[in-house]
Amino acid sequence: MSKRKDEYMRLYVDNQSNVYSFILTMVYDVEIAHDLLQETAVFMWERFDSYQSGTSFSNWAVTIARYKVLEYFRQKKRNHPLLTEEQLNYICETTTKQYDQKAEKIEILQKCIDRLSDDDRILLSKRYKDGMYIKQIALSLGRPVQGLYKTMARICYFLQLCTKESMRSLE
Repeated sequence: MSKRKDEYMRLYVDNQSNVYSFILTMVYDVEIAHDLLQETAVFMWERFDSYQSGTSFSNWAVTIARYKVLEYFRQKKRNHPLLTEEQLNYICETTTKQYDQKAEKIEILQKCIDRLSDDDRILLSKRYKDGMYIKQIALSLGRPVQGLYKTMARICYFLQLCTKESMRSLE
């Protein structure tokens, strides 16, 4: 497989849940959402050469999913009327904006996490990625539980301040 297709697979796997969530938000049916996700994935694979590396893959993927959802509703409308074209576009635009805002917030949070020390990032990962309790982390690291609670509170306070400042600077 070429480097470009490897890049597609990595980006798709990282963003698949966002695309699926967007589609499911629009169609409210798990089976239909799954089918539309597959159609979207095939379409993106076939047209990945048009994707510009370094830009937001998530935005690109959700935009394609949006058109797949609109296409689905247009086809379904032939059988029985649902929403007008304007209503569908409005719903898709609103949902897309919400996903863009979510992606922006995640990016800001990731930049703030990157500013943490390696030890703090490890603690954060153990707690939220691995789902470990503070007591479990303390035992695994041989650290006092109370000290770890204070460290986690400091980390969370820093992330809260950092994200607020970053959000303000965007406005």
